[in-house]
This record gives sequence, structure tokens and C-alpha cells, in this order.
Amino acid sequence: MLVATILDDLAAGLDGEDITRSYPSVTRDSVQAVLSYAAELTQERDTRQSRAVDSLGHLHREAAARGLDKLSMDEIDAEIRASRKRLGREAKGHRSHVE
Repeated sequence: MLVATILDDLAAGLDGEDITRSYPSVTRDSVQAVLSYAAELTQERDTRQSRAVDSLGHLHREAAARGLDKLSMDEIDAEIRASRKRLGREAKGHRSHVE
């Protein structure tokens, strides 16, 4: 069973008991493991995103301090946006199964 399925059910308002009744192979421990896993992924993503944005933000500030032209500043802004999109795709593409 996909972790995303359990998370979708929880987001829809089902509780752990509803899920274990609907999916006999899923235990309460499995539901708790899914929640822990999702929290861990979120923390990792937030940490990676924060580091990437901090690094690119530093480049942005450094470029401004050096008086680089507008095109260079726009390129740095585009790189910041691209990094955020990549991080979002990594998080969405990361699927796992619960046995």
C-alpha cells in the first residue's frame, strides 16, 4: 500500500481505526509509521529548501553589493525559483510503500 494513500485518507478525515478497518493489512503501527515518515520527509525537504534558498540568497546579496547589472540579478532570481521547483518535484516524486 502506498504511503500517499494512507496520508490521503488521513487528510480526508479518516482516523487510524478507519484506515485499519478499510485495509486489513495495515496496522495502527503502520499508520503511525506513515505519519512519522511524512514528518521526516517534510523536515528534510524544509531543511534542504532553506539551505538552498539561503545559499542563493547570499549570492543575490553578494551580487547586489558588487553592483552587478540587472541581468545578473534576474539570472540569480531565476535560479532561486528553479531550485524551489526542483525541491517541490523531489518531494512529490518521493513515494514509498507500506507493507
